[in-house]
Amino acid sequence: MMKPRLVKGITENGNVREKIGTERLIWSICSAKTLRMARAMLEGVLTNGTAKALQTKFYKIAGKTGTALVANNKEGYSHGGQKIYQSSFVGYFPADDPKYSCIVVINAPKGANFYGSSVAGPVFRQISDYVYAYELGLDEDIDLPVAKIENDIPGITAGRKKDIANVLDELDILNGFAFTKSEWVEAKPDEDGLELSNREVQKGMVPNVKGMGATDAVYLLENNGMKVSVRGRGKVKSQSFRAGSKIQRGQSIVLKLG
Repeated sequence: MMKPRLVKGITENGNVREKIGTERLIWSICSAKTLRMARAMLEGVLTNGTAKALQTKFYKIAGKTGTALVANNKEGYSHGGQKIYQSSFVGYFPADDPKYSCIVVINAPKGANFYGSSVAGPVFRQISDYVYAYELGLDEDIDLPVAKIENDIPGITAGRKKDIANVLDELDILNGFAFTKSEWVEAKPDEDGLELSNREVQKGMVPNVKGMGATDAVYLLENNGMKVSVRGRGKVKSQSFRAGSKIQRGQSIVLKLG
């Protein structure tokens, strides 16, 4: 239990004269027995309560759902014959070793389903999944099979010749980009190292951007007057207009990455 604090510090002419810190009044607001009971009930909400659907086998969540009918001043709980709800879910995870807490509140959810367990709960679960997945040390170590490396040639996307050549030079990998004529090139690993080929870009024609990274692909297409939408991550796997077809100024093209 912390003492209420209204002032964090005192300043004069921009200089801090005094900092006022926090003050703990009581180490715990309840007994250890009460705390154990409260935690057991919050964990029970997900094991056999209203939020069973939020359970995950990877980590344990504890929390509480909330569904409230919202009053509108003098009109009470009827808003022109309509009812407005507030859905919420508050919880913490991992429940057996708490590290994060979060509350999700959704005002006036649309549709017939307005319960906290099915409206706010899934949002909480998506947030906790992302946090748990990216938090090093929370999950158990996983032994992954070691991939056999056939050669030391890195994976290379198609792109601007000088950029790829600079990377390969830094890695001391011999390449024959000096002998290619096109500004845009494609490099594929083969038995001898790298197989090089030109990527011809003709003015007024949709270029082939498959295998390129998003940055190069968008740059090339927009410089040719096209509007680009990108979906996914990684290299360009497909483009909505066939390479070599005539470009109409302002034409939209969709790139799918993977």
